[in-house]
Amino acid sequence: MPTSKKAALVEENLNSANQLKEEGKLDEALSQYEEVLKVAPNNVPALRQIADIYETQENWAQAASTYQKIVSARPENASTYLKLAKVLKEDGDVDGSVSAYKKAIALNPEQPFRIYLNVAKTLGEQDRSNEAIEAYRKVVELDPSKAKLQGQLGDLLQKQGNLDEATACFEKALAVQQEANPESTTRYHVKLGAIHLKQGRVDEAISSYQQALAIKPDLTSAYKGLGDAFGQKGLYDNAIGCYEKANELKPDSAGLFRAMGDVMLRQGRDAEAIGYYRQAIAA
Repeated sequence: MPTSKKAALVEENLNSANQLKEEGKLDEALSQYEEVLKVAPNNVPALRQIADIYETQENWAQAASTYQKIVSARPENASTYLKLAKVLKEDGDVDGSVSAYKKAIALNPEQPFRIYLNVAKTLGEQDRSNEAIEAYRKVVELDPSKAKLQGQLGDLLQKQGNLDEATACFEKALAVQQEANPESTTRYHVKLGAIHLKQGRVDEAISSYQQALAIKPDLTSAYKGLGDAFGQKGLYDNAIGCYEKANELKPDSAGLFRAMGDVMLRQGRDAEAIGYYRQAIAA
């Protein structure tokens, strides 16, 4: 077929397909776009419209396959990789989605904040901690004003055992939230208290938990953490008082009964300790 005739046929079929798509006749439009591809298999405008229809129909596998054809035809187009990443994730191919996001970022590092956030969330959901941490570091670098994201990075770092950097993240989250909504800072005081306690900085842990309780006096986790801190400091009566308060707020917690049993043992009150351990088993 002469080139000019071929080009005219492609244009005619493409215009017809676009009209059908605008009219909502998606299946007919797909058939017409396929006619375009019979003549020009790598026609990107037709492929984009086909992918868009499959997305509309939530046919994620076909959408992904079509976007793969587009990136084969135009491998330097970052925006197509972003679309491919989205449909691959919808289709359950998380590894493929992450790879597509990374390719888009490699082609154009100046991606919007939301793209880096999508990568970070996806990696976090897959327990790919090291990669997720790097992604969240980029996210908070782009926008350090979001306490929630600082906190999510802190959680990942804490799980990994990087307590110093986790502390820095929680402190940043606390500072941001203190300005925006002081009443919602309790979670970060509790998180900091837990890290301080793990690092043996008992007085700082006590201070963190007390700050949380000053804001929210019925916070069970803060009473439990404060009890643990008092126990480490040898202030056993104070520890028991905190555990009892926590138990009032959240009755029949096996963890609290075990904690009270542990403190009783340290005090030499073996019979009472056994009683609490029995309650822990029954809870």
